[in-house]
Formats: sequence, C-alpha cells, structure tokens
Amino acid sequence: MGIKKLSKSEILSLLELYKEGLSSRAIAEKFDIHHSNILYHLKKLNFERRDRSSAAKEGVKTGRIMIKKNLIPNNLVLDEDLAYIIGVLCGDGYMSYNLKRRNYNLGLSATDKEFVDKFRQSLYSFFKVRSTEEFKESRNLNWKPQYITRLCSKAACDYINSIGIFRKENWFVPDSIRCSSEKI
Repeated sequence: MGIKKLSKSEILSLLELYKEGLSSRAIAEKFDIHHSNILYHLKKLNFERRDRSSAAKEGVKTGRIMIKKNLIPNNLVLDEDLAYIIGVLCGDGYMSYNLKRRNYNLGLSATDKEFVDKFRQSLYSFFKVRSTEEFKESRNLNWKPQYITRLCSKAACDYINSIGIFRKENWFVPDSIRCSSEKI
C-alpha cells in the first residue's frame, strides 16, 4: 500500500462504496492506500462511520464475515468426560455465558499444563468440538504463566446449563451425577 493522493471522483466513489456496505479496510485495499486515509476522507466529508455492531452485520450480509457455529452431537449421554467437565467447572473452570455480547465459553486457566490438557481432551471427547490451546505469560513477575483452554459454543453452554446450576454462590452436584455409577 502506497501513499497516493485521491482525486475528487475517487473520494466520491469511496463514499459510495462505503454506503453500499463495503468496509473501510476493503476500500483501502481496493484503492491500494492505507486504511487511515479512508477514515480521514470519511471524516472530512462528515460521513458518520458505522459502529462495530452494524459493521459486523454488514460484513455478514456481504459474506466477508462467516459465522461459525460449533454444533455438538445430538445423542449426548452422561459419561466420565462429562462428569470430569462438570467437576472442573465447579472447581477451577468457568462458564462465561453473555447473552448481550453473544459470547459463550467453557474454559479453564491454570498453571498445570497436564490439568488443562486433560480438561481440553475431555471437552473434545464429549462435545466433538476443538477448544483453544493458549499460553499466557503474566506481567506480574511473581505469578506463574497460565495455560488456557476455551470451548466457544452456545450449544455446549446450553447443554451444561440444562444439567444444573454451576454459579459460584449456589452450585450443587446434579442428581444425574449423584445417582449415576461409582465410575462417574
């Protein structure tokens, strides 16, 4: 991307492209200029930029952004993996379920790599969806580095919520686990 001056007709055409739903980054790529130049011209023309939400909706509509849904199998049955997942969620794990932001995560962050790997393997064995594998160094020198795994799936969170309540204040062992075999 080079630095080049846009003609008046190019500036007007970039405005039309933006009105049609093309992102400012895509327009910059099309004109082979830096993204900040597009933002400058939009501001100079007093054209109100889209907020993140409407920009994302435009991206989905035009096909630039693909929404990937992590679907889980239909025939899920209580097994050792689910019991382990629920145990970790009640202890060190977490379930982030934000309806407003449409953010659904089952996760674990710990200093023990084997613990995080076992939880990650159990998530995959049960839900058949891959979770993330992350490593995070702390800015605080006294803290150990963290191994993190997250499964981002609304269906998985809904399934866990259907079993019982796993909030910190009022969690309890679900009857389906309490009344199951000794192995589970």
